[in-house]
Amino acid sequence: MSFSDKKCSINEWFATSLGAALLEEERQRCFKLIRSGYYPSSLQVGLSRSNFLEKVGSGFRCFVDNDKELVSRYSTASNSRKSGQGGSGYGQGGDGWAVANPEALPFGERTHDLVVLPHTLDFSHAPHEVLRQVNQVLNPEGCVAIIGFNLFSFYGVFRGFNKHVGAAPWNGHYYSVRRVQDWLSLLGFDLVGARMMSYGLPMQNPVYRQKLSFMDRAGDRWWPGLGGVYVIVGRKKEMSMNTVSSRGRRWRQLIPGIVKPAAQPAAQASNQRSRRSSLRLVVDNKPIT
Repeated sequence: MSFSDKKCSINEWFATSLGAALLEEERQRCFKLIRSGYYPSSLQVGLSRSNFLEKVGSGFRCFVDNDKELVSRYSTASNSRKSGQGGSGYGQGGDGWAVANPEALPFGERTHDLVVLPHTLDFSHAPHEVLRQVNQVLNPEGCVAIIGFNLFSFYGVFRGFNKHVGAAPWNGHYYSVRRVQDWLSLLGFDLVGARMMSYGLPMQNPVYRQKLSFMDRAGDRWWPGLGGVYVIVGRKKEMSMNTVSSRGRRWRQLIPGIVKPAAQPAAQASNQRSRRSSLRLVVDNKPIT
């Protein structure tokens, strides 16, 4: 299946040659960026055909998808694995399944320690509401991992030519890394890590992808902000009533040229030990001596 000859859902596209290869790379990058440790309860919202929680140390893993048929199929596979009849990577440590929209998660506040959103924002009609829902269900110091298509990439260029076709993944809403990070910052998340991947052309033919593999090898060095897919991991801060927010705090520059918020001017208190001779009055931009 080429990227423009058939209308298909995002789950069907990730079953193609390009989609399957990209999905596996996303999983590996996500595993490396999520902080090591134990998460009592973890949640994956969307794209349940692939288990992004497989290597996460968690006592309970829950998968949410709005595709009833997909949830039924993989929940059955999960039960088969638990009973020793084989499976597809699910059924480890206790799994739960739910059919729901990402804009209305069926969980109470502070019920999960890790939430993974694989392309959930790309195909949601209300990405801000999705993030607000995630913020509600996360425990303080919990983590969220967001995977999405980068607007400023070859994927973004191909989307511009093919979004009228109505086929996934070109019918999604692509966002820049800076925009997603701004959304997380407004919700009070700290940035834990971020990575780009898939710098080459989105071609279904594996022979052509192999010939252009040098673009992936050179991407991190020469055009680090133009990867087709980003992975961002944020940590929810525990707010205190007596805490004074530090607007001027710098986020680490994890993706050169991308993760660099604008500096905030800060008023500095005068030092009592400073000499009066060092003070000057300025009128109309001219110092008065």
